[in-house]
Amino acid sequence: MEFPRFWFKATGAVALDRPRALEAWGWSSTSEAEARTVAEGRLRRAVAAAESAGRMPEHGEYYPRVPLREPVLALVSEARTGVEAVITRNRYGAEVLNTDRLFIADIDVPGWEEVPEETARQAPTGTSAGVGAGGPRRGLLGRLFAEPEPARPGITEGAAVEYIRGFAARRPEYGVRIYRTRAGLRVILTGVRKTADTEAAQGLLTELGADPRYSALARGHASYRARLTPKPWRAGWHALPVSGRGRFWEGGEDDPTWLAAYRERTAQFAVCRLLEVIGHGGSATEGEVIAFHDSATRVGSPDPLA
Repeated sequence: MEFPRFWFKATGAVALDRPRALEAWGWSSTSEAEARTVAEGRLRRAVAAAESAGRMPEHGEYYPRVPLREPVLALVSEARTGVEAVITRNRYGAEVLNTDRLFIADIDVPGWEEVPEETARQAPTGTSAGVGAGGPRRGLLGRLFAEPEPARPGITEGAAVEYIRGFAARRPEYGVRIYRTRAGLRVILTGVRKTADTEAAQGLLTELGADPRYSALARGHASYRARLTPKPWRAGWHALPVSGRGRFWEGGEDDPTWLAAYRERTAQFAVCRLLEVIGHGGSATEGEVIAFHDSATRVGSPDPLA
């Protein structure tokens, strides 16, 4: 993934039925001047395309893939292979691991966010929440939630984990690590050796039932992501203010007041809990990234998940 140091926002207007405002971001790893040049060029192309089409562009329609506007906090490096992962801060303030060396899938399960963790940990009942049903192989969420609303079953942690065990049985070539998150599961596969923009990787994400938004982001940036620190509102704090998010675009640092409070309030929370390991441990490089992930997310802590 690309995480440029310099950003510039160019603004302009397009003449349609009336003047309409347009904006475009430019970026550079070298200088603000280069970021400005990129922004102004992208804005000119967007204006020309809008005038040619006679309408305002849909979100992202006239823009190719744009790097994420996230500051780089640290690099996870290994002497033999170079940079293995990049740690950034996302738009609401949490730290995120970005890597193309390790397959990661986040699987959100509606309802788990709102119920106590012990409730979601109940054993499977009945038909294992329907995960064994026939029909197209659409992944965990695709199968469970394709049913009409009145028939939608509750999903227990046991049923969700059993589904991932079934995946592991079908795919013995991969090592599988299953984690519990506040709102679902996180699955790490070893031995994939495919970047997230490949059809093979996207197929695995679909089969596992990964959040479609996560899969699209992973495809667009050819990289997997994993949040390492709690969402601030789950710890009684607020997201990073817009003014704080803009500091690094101007060469500044993180908002120290917000950051100090965020660290204090989230110190007694973990991000995920390791439930099960199936199969091989993967390469030395994968092991390095896994060790960093598990330490940063505090997988062995008894603290609540956030």
